[in-house]
Amino acid sequence: MWRLGLSKTRYAWFFLYSKQLAYAAALLALGFALSWTWFSVAPRKDNQLVADAISNHARSLMVSHLLDFISSDQYTVRQWFNGKLDYSPPVPDLSQAGYALKGGRIDMLDRRAVAAIVYEHGKHVTNLFVWPAGEQKIDIDLQSQRGYNYCAGNISGFNYFCISDVSGPDLEAFKDEVRERMNP
Repeated sequence: MWRLGLSKTRYAWFFLYSKQLAYAAALLALGFALSWTWFSVAPRKDNQLVADAISNHARSLMVSHLLDFISSDQYTVRQWFNGKLDYSPPVPDLSQAGYALKGGRIDMLDRRAVAAIVYEHGKHVTNLFVWPAGEQKIDIDLQSQRGYNYCAGNISGFNYFCISDVSGPDLEAFKDEVRERMNP
């Protein structure tokens, strides 16, 4: 009997505060559930960027708006962007790697005007979107969506986004060539 009385006093705090402990546990569980939901379901900024890039690429192929300016000369294409954008994008020469420069156009990504530099490899068109990184540098490993492969990164203060229907290894090779030759 004495032991029963001792254990009652030892756990009396639990019975005294059981309602508050239950509320605290429920709030803690709710907090974890909401946090998990937010981080797993909430759209990331990169998701919107990817969706915009895919739409721009697909639209450029469908409605004959692939090029605003046609030229295979990297310096002429770069000069064409002057005055149309608030920056002068680097236009890498990738001809030795088998990517023929076709020209460029102005497109929209991340709610800003960006340079879309267009290359052709065989019968495949590759869009290289380029814009100043500012404080928002991107880095997206090779991925695939809606039949297009894409990847993105940051070189010399510029963000770049490569997208095409070429194979994944071919787009990786394109990205490597861009990284090697992209000098603003």
